[in-house]
Amino acid sequence: DLMHLYLPMNHPARPWTGMLSGLLILHFYYWSANQFIVQRALAARSDREARLGIVTAGFFKLLIPFMSIGTGVAAFYYFQATMPGVPVDGDTAFPLLMREVVAPVGFGLAGLVAAGLIGAILSSVDSMLNSAATLITFDIYKRFINPQANEKQLIRIGRFCIAGFVIGSALLAIFIFDPNSKEPFFTYVARHQSRLIAGLVVAFGLGMLWRGATAAGGFAAILTGVVVSYGLLPLYAKTLGQSETVAAWLGTELNFFHAVFVAAICATIVHILVSKRTQPDPAKAEPIITFVDGPEVFESFQAMLDRTIEFNPGRSESSLRRGILHNAKPLPDGSWTWRYDRMRDWKVSGDAAPSFEDLWGKVDLVQVPITLWQGGKWSVIGDEDVAEWMRRRPDTVHVVVEGAGHSIQGDKPLEMAALIEALMAR
Repeated sequence: DLMHLYLPMNHPARPWTGMLSGLLILHFYYWSANQFIVQRALAARSDREARLGIVTAGFFKLLIPFMSIGTGVAAFYYFQATMPGVPVDGDTAFPLLMREVVAPVGFGLAGLVAAGLIGAILSSVDSMLNSAATLITFDIYKRFINPQANEKQLIRIGRFCIAGFVIGSALLAIFIFDPNSKEPFFTYVARHQSRLIAGLVVAFGLGMLWRGATAAGGFAAILTGVVVSYGLLPLYAKTLGQSETVAAWLGTELNFFHAVFVAAICATIVHILVSKRTQPDPAKAEPIITFVDGPEVFESFQAMLDRTIEFNPGRSESSLRRGILHNAKPLPDGSWTWRYDRMRDWKVSGDAAPSFEDLWGKVDLVQVPITLWQGGKWSVIGDEDVAEWMRRRPDTVHVVVEGAGHSIQGDKPLEMAALIEALMAR
């Protein structure tokens, strides 16, 4: 098996079908959804540099298997010749090569190689710890526990998280990892990691490629991936694994590469179903959509004003006139049109309509105090929208201005002035 690149479908460790299915899911996770890889891309000065960095790193990553496989093949034949009959597994091959081949060369070469290895390990570990601490600090502590936390408090929480992760990881390794296991350590880590990532890959993938994806669908996909990944293996062993026909193809125990691929399929189905059921209600925005979808050009300013009054019966004509003068412009032939608006550009260019599904996520990123003034007669914002906003940003100061619609300054200018005065006095 060590000298074969493609192994049977029912191979317990590396079936060729698993390499072309589940292993791809693992790679998609590492390069597209892995926090400590993504944060490096986000730190780039531009999108171009971010893409260039990922592509360059991916190119060098492609060289690693050749180095690893070449070294492994050399070690296999070397130990057969120099240590016949002595079993050498993948985890001990490298230390033995260091002792038997590199150390006798001298000149501190063994120490140099060891320093490079330790440096690479620490680089990955500290990136993981920093990413985990960032997620806990901003997505949990600042969002739900202390929204007004300053930088010094966030740094302190991050350090506590890192210390907790280090201690917890050490204790976890002591209690669950068997040092006498014959399973390669990398395979052990990949097997357990695979149970957590299928839903993440699906959530990221559909979120980027499908405009209909919603936050609820992504969350459901993540949970589905975990549940299926953990539940599928024992379920298969007790059902399909007992069938001689199925076992001849996939083995009596389902390989984790196959399991993560099935989990990804299930997560995709759940994501689509939940997203379909949690689409925003278009009826609430229908009046604004109808107004915006109206004529691009009006024969006169009065025609534009008349249409605006039709859709804003609660506002005075003088208020609407002032608003139109700020938002419209005359054309050389005497007609009037609205000023440039990116929302209309997609209609002209033929591109897909813009999506607003990720706007709730943007609310979580705002790092300044928020005041929400809501017109009491504005139908676009419903009670459920306000409740979701307050759940995400409980520090928001929410004020409802009764009798006002879309434009508080136009419908209730005196009340608006009082709100501004109170805000400035805080």
